[in-house]
Amino acid sequence: NLIDEFYIWFRTTKDLNEVERQTKHAAEIVNGRVPLIAEISCYHPGSFQEPDILLEAATVARSSGADAIGLYRTHAVEQLNLWPVVEKIREI
Repeated sequence: NLIDEFYIWFRTTKDLNEVERQTKHAAEIVNGRVPLIAEISCYHPGSFQEPDILLEAATVARSSGADAIGLYRTHAVEQLNLWPVVEKIREI
């Protein structure tokens, strides 16, 4: 019980193949022992700042083994008007 959860952070990329590959790799390592959270940035330059690609990244991460999705920086969600996407991510 040393680790409560394991985060993998996609900070400055919007490469869906990287999200898939890295999330699958982390899911294999974690192997269900703790929740795996894919933390997706919509804050950093070069990150998932467009609604469609953010939703796709969350979908890819979940289908690749992430138990949950985290979004980095609520003020970026506010500034980019991504709350409707957050609602869609909740349904994945």
